[in-house]
Amino acid sequence: MRLMLPLSLFLAIASCKPTQAPAAFAMPPTPVSLLSIQLGEYPWAPEFRAEIRASREAILRPRVSGIILKRGYREGEAVSAGQTLFDIDPRPYDLKQQMAEAKLAESEAAAKSAEARIGEAEARLHETKVRLEEASREAKRQEQLVAAEASTRRELDAAKTQESLAQATIATADSSLSATRAALQSALTLVASARSAVEQAKLERSWCSVTAPVSGLSSLQRIEEGSLVSPETELCRISDLSELHCGILLGETEFRAITEKLAAKTLVQKSPGKLHFQLFSESGAVLADDAEADVNDWQLDAKSQTRILRCVIRKVDGRISPGQLVRARLAGIVIPEIIAVPRHCVFDGAMGKFVYVAAPGKDMAGKDALMSTPRPVSAGRWLSGPKGEALWEISGGIKPGESIVDEGSAKLRPMPSVVIDSKSLSPAAK
Repeated sequence: MRLMLPLSLFLAIASCKPTQAPAAFAMPPTPVSLLSIQLGEYPWAPEFRAEIRASREAILRPRVSGIILKRGYREGEAVSAGQTLFDIDPRPYDLKQQMAEAKLAESEAAAKSAEARIGEAEARLHETKVRLEEASREAKRQEQLVAAEASTRRELDAAKTQESLAQATIATADSSLSATRAALQSALTLVASARSAVEQAKLERSWCSVTAPVSGLSSLQRIEEGSLVSPETELCRISDLSELHCGILLGETEFRAITEKLAAKTLVQKSPGKLHFQLFSESGAVLADDAEADVNDWQLDAKSQTRILRCVIRKVDGRISPGQLVRARLAGIVIPEIIAVPRHCVFDGAMGKFVYVAAPGKDMAGKDALMSTPRPVSAGRWLSGPKGEALWEISGGIKPGESIVDEGSAKLRPMPSVVIDSKSLSPAAK
């Protein structure tokens, strides 16, 4: 009797017919957003190593020798053009100026004395000429008197002798005047030389204050106070920050690839002409939105086989300084007529890289539905979209006009699945 009850229960269970699972347990369509595949152009923005340089760098050297008494700036701070940076001991140059001024005073006194002697010599010459005229008149008068037998021959000879003496005196006075004028000219030359020496002494005295030739950022101090310096001594360097240059380094192989692609139109420059770059720090912070290439002539460094392009940074702020190493991203060049999809739409699986293609089809019950099917694709370069989004170039596997799953693709499995476009859902269903 104990075996009959379990057997009867088993027969009763076996006689029951299996029932189908309720429709409520069927998997509902997965809401996704779709992306229509279109050919387009996308920015091509490779990055290169670059170094910031000052457009002008002044090397500060003293123009006179001496002992550094004082430094008038702090290392690394910005200085203004004309600002005194170093003071050199001026005492030797003060003495030199005083000696030059004394020499000038002596030369000027000698010149004034020569001018006075010229006046005296001119007065003597004039007096001698008057005497000569008187002697000449007397000699003529005596000749007439002798002819009229009103005077003696002796008196005529005496008059002619006085005339000759007057002529000799004129020659002597004229020679003396010429010598005095020559002495004055020599004195005036010495005055000019002495004045030049005074100006030179004043100039050297002013050079004891070493000023900044340009405004900019100062370098480390290379000379301490109390050091003896000369015109060959480098005191510091000043980098002009009004305009900075960026030297962009590009390998010869990369350079040739870019030029060949531009020539073949596989890369297109949106605004033909000068190249433009964006500059970034090593941490990714934007330092300059637009650094314009100064020239499109890439200079080749034969030793390193590296091309160097100089860019100009006209909007300079405190984030950029000479000597800084940055990353330069090429801007204004696009890849035309290609297919690119967001990177999150591309998956890796046993078939390689694939995307979910959405197209009308039949579900398991044979009803019309929007079906998502994994499809292998050929992925190429990583690209950046117009808003900086990460894209993947697709060179094969999908065609323009098809749709792929965008948002919600992570919820799908690599098998045909029923999906529904989230745009067609009502707000309540969402």
